[in-house]
Amino acid sequence: MIEEWLQDLLDRARVAADVRWVLGALAVLSVAIATITIDTATPGGFGRGSIVITLVAVVAAVVPASHTATAVVSIVALQMVGTIDDVTDPRIPVVAICLVLFHTSLALMAVTPHTAPVPAAVIRRWVPRTGVIALATVGSWFLILVLERREATGNATLTVAALAVLVAAVVAVRVRSA
Repeated sequence: MIEEWLQDLLDRARVAADVRWVLGALAVLSVAIATITIDTATPGGFGRGSIVITLVAVVAAVVPASHTATAVVSIVALQMVGTIDDVTDPRIPVVAICLVLFHTSLALMAVTPHTAPVPAAVIRRWVPRTGVIALATVGSWFLILVLERREATGNATLTVAALAVLVAAVVAVRVRSA
C-alpha cells in the first residue's frame, strides 16, 4: 500500500507543471524563513525543531490538499507565540507574511491539477490579493507599534463595540459566502 502511494507521488512529480514546483518551493522556503526568523529570537539560535517543521512543510507541499498545512501553520504560530514575547518585535510581521505565502501557495496548489499550468490570469489575481494581505499585516503591526507606546486606560464600551463590529463582519462574510 505504501509502495503504491509513493509510486503515485513519483509519477505525479514526473509530470508536474513547472509552476507547481515553483509554488511548492515558495511554500517550503517561506516556512524555512519563518522558523529561522523565530529562531533568531532565541539565545540558542537555529534549532532542530525548525528542521522538523520545514520537513513537514515539504510533506504539505507534496500533498497540498491534506491537513498537513494546517499543522505547519499551527506549529509555526505556536512557536512564534512561545518565543517572541514583545508584540512590537519586527520579526512578527515577517513570520506572518511567510505564513500567508505558505498558505497562499498551498491553496493555489490544492485547487489546480498537478499537470496543468496555472493560467497567468489566475496568478495576476492572486499576487495582488496576497500583496494586499501582506501590506495590511505590516500596517496592523505599525498600528500596534504606535498604540503600544501610548498610555491609555481600558474602555469596556469601546471593547464591546469592537467585538460587535467583528461579529457583524464575520456574519456578513459568512452570509455572503453561503
